[in-house]
Amino acid sequence: DQIVAQAGGLAVIKKILSEKRENGFFKIVAEVEVSAVPLIDILRRNGLLRQWRVMVVIPEVHVSRPIPDPAGETEFIRQLTQAGFKTIDPGQYASIRRADSEFFTAPRKRKAFAERHGADIVILGEAFSETAQDASGGLIAGMIPCNARIEARAIAVETGEIIYADGYQTPVPLLHTS
Repeated sequence: DQIVAQAGGLAVIKKILSEKRENGFFKIVAEVEVSAVPLIDILRRNGLLRQWRVMVVIPEVHVSRPIPDPAGETEFIRQLTQAGFKTIDPGQYASIRRADSEFFTAPRKRKAFAERHGADIVILGEAFSETAQDASGGLIAGMIPCNARIEARAIAVETGEIIYADGYQTPVPLLHTS
């Protein structure tokens, strides 16, 4: 408990894999999750972090059909504002969500667009979903299960540097309905 408290939340023990006492020392092997969020809070409290403005552009498609209000984009915006970042209203850039938009393919045009809207960081990505089937190949009665994937990159507008990239997938397990 004392070690976790001194880590200030930067690292959180998820699972203890092994413990043993050896030559007067206590040795622990653990699975640890590291988060930059507490570090950002510490820097912000000490006036060492400026207020970043973030633009989040994550178009969402369900089986070749664009989704007008992307849930992935909304969740990114929610978490960023909760962490204290200023985010740019998606209504100001709704037209660039199309996959063929130069915003996705031309870094110079993306930079100019982001700078015009006052963004320091752009979260750029894609989200996909598709209707899943059960193990027999049919749809599940009364339910519409979907497989989904979201990919995102955080890009510093000024330099074009990718400062973070990740993807997440939620496949529906094969369900037997017969």
